[in-house]
Amino acid sequence: MKKTHVNKLAAFDTAAYLTSETAIAAYLTDIIEANDPGLLADALGTIARTRGMSEIANETGIGRTALYKALRSDSAPRFDTINKVCQALGLQLIVQPQDASIYGVPDEENPELTANDFKQMRPLEEFLAELNLTTPPKKPTNKHKKAA
Repeated sequence: MKKTHVNKLAAFDTAAYLTSETAIAAYLTDIIEANDPGLLADALGTIARTRGMSEIANETGIGRTALYKALRSDSAPRFDTINKVCQALGLQLIVQPQDASIYGVPDEENPELTANDFKQMRPLEEFLAELNLTTPPKKPTNKHKKAA
């Protein structure tokens, strides 16, 4: 068998495998579970590059250069940056209990939620409207500020 030096191997490109929304969501979920901000930043950067960094920059209102810097493996992006990028990518961050026991219901009566369960959930606004509550008003953005 012929030996190959490591430096002659092609670099692994994660982006080549992120070809569907399901693959992207699964990848990002695994990254978040690792609890490493640099890894999360790098993963979001990889996903953003598959979609086009300029497009993501426009949708988030973050400059392209600043976005590249925020989504490097040696950075720790702020939550609002992560959230804006996820929204621009068509992704939604969802919180769920660490264990399957919710509100005192034994685990066996409440199996762990799957991605399909989340797809069937109603939007927060709809749920709050049912309870006669409203979501807090959104902060105005500076996107349409006129130049002085």
